[in-house]
Amino acid sequence: MASKQSNVEDAEFTTDDEVLAALSSSDSIGEAAAKLAEAKDVALDHLERKMPSGEMLKVTLDRLVESPTNPRQTFHGLEELANSIKSVGLLSPLMVREIPGDAEHFEIVFGHRRFRAAKMAALEKVPVDVRKLTDVQVMEAQLVENVQRNDIHPLEEAEAYQRLIDTAGYTADMLATKTGRTRSWVYQRLKLLSLCAEARKAFVDGKLALSVAVPLARVPTPKLQAKAVERICGGEVWSARNAIEWLQNEFCVPLKTATFDRKDDMLVEGAPACTACPKRSGSGTPGLFEDLQTPTDMCTDTVCFAAKTRATWDAKAEKFAKQGAEVLSLAEGKRLFRDGALVHGTEYVEI
Repeated sequence: MASKQSNVEDAEFTTDDEVLAALSSSDSIGEAAAKLAEAKDVALDHLERKMPSGEMLKVTLDRLVESPTNPRQTFHGLEELANSIKSVGLLSPLMVREIPGDAEHFEIVFGHRRFRAAKMAALEKVPVDVRKLTDVQVMEAQLVENVQRNDIHPLEEAEAYQRLIDTAGYTADMLATKTGRTRSWVYQRLKLLSLCAEARKAFVDGKLALSVAVPLARVPTPKLQAKAVERICGGEVWSARNAIEWLQNEFCVPLKTATFDRKDDMLVEGAPACTACPKRSGSGTPGLFEDLQTPTDMCTDTVCFAAKTRATWDAKAEKFAKQGAEVLSLAEGKRLFRDGALVHGTEYVEI
């Protein structure tokens, strides 16, 4: 293992802690930005680094502990696998690594399902492939192993992606390269992490299809998402198509209908200009707007859209009030406007 060096550019990071330590040790914003870029280079190095060869052993099951970073949290078909192991044994070894400071135990890198089934089959020992792996390499191996299987839940896959982004500086595009998935696939999975607790439960329970979960994840607040889940899953079962169309009608607005300046990044605090916002369908973000098959640029953050509309109205109202004009409340304005036109014969004018 290479020791830490003061020059980040020359250092070899062997754990995620070393990467984070290098980032947190900067003395200025400029240094922090430079080290963040270098952290991505570290992730790229991990991306291209080959898995080290291992040592084959047979160990007792009580010496194995499950990994806290294993993406898979649900295990199907354990009983069938246990019966197979009873008949022919465990043919494929588990990949493990040594645990620093613990000479008696090994951490399972992947093979957790086989490990559980082996316990059910009452095996005493199992074959293991012992590797010398860093924390990042463990997460990489777990991710690659699990995404090749069809039964990993998209949310579990998304959490595995996010761990590598948080701990090793990976980008979504680098993850696509590492796993062999498309950019759209990875971006969709990461978007699922925006789902509220109610939506996640419905998704895991099979009440929401992936094609519905992605547009639901675009809904801007957890409260609105929870209400949408109740509407879609609370009564009569909706088809995926009906659910998607309803989400589009409720939570997507054509940007061309905006009454505010779409290039203004000062209208609402913390809200970017619409032209630079990743939440608009024309932003080019892969995989997030595939259901919006329209040439019209759509805003998918209706809360922000409403806030910008209100901010623009408030500014206009303040301007005319200072000039001595009577400005109606929103409720009174709605009463006087019908079908988008001012009722004939009123003494008011639209501003």
